[in-house]
Amino acid sequence: MATRGLIGRMTRDGFEAVYHHWDSYPSGLGATLYQLYHGYFQQNLPVMLRVLIDEHRAGWSNITGTDFSKVPGFSEEEDRPGCYCHGDRDEPARVLITMQGDTLGAQYAYALDESRHTMHVFAWQATGEVWEEMAVVDLDGPEPEWERLDERGVSP
Repeated sequence: MATRGLIGRMTRDGFEAVYHHWDSYPSGLGATLYQLYHGYFQQNLPVMLRVLIDEHRAGWSNITGTDFSKVPGFSEEEDRPGCYCHGDRDEPARVLITMQGDTLGAQYAYALDESRHTMHVFAWQATGEVWEEMAVVDLDGPEPEWERLDERGVSP
């Protein structure tokens, strides 16, 4: 079963984001975003946001455990970042998901703040139908203990 998530950028009203299907719990997608920022994107957050959100508006099947030196696209290559807009799938761009809009079933959202170099980690609380901020990660600070955030989880 998929753990769905959102990859987004902070806005004045919350966040705007694209969909991410697999492994979106904090120790999956959260850790991947932190590691991509420090590794592949060399702490260049504007480029990271452009690639992850603006260039792949149809969203992602999966980026966790993938090799970003490979061109993103949906394929059978498990280590290739799988987007829904390139490769074997050619879906049209979607309207960006907002904090107040349809969640597309996402359980977690990761909203990156370009000006503060932080990542806001949100969990969907179905009982109140709201996004609860679980953590604010300093992208230039030490890597968090992602498993501790996994334990907090989302409400049924």
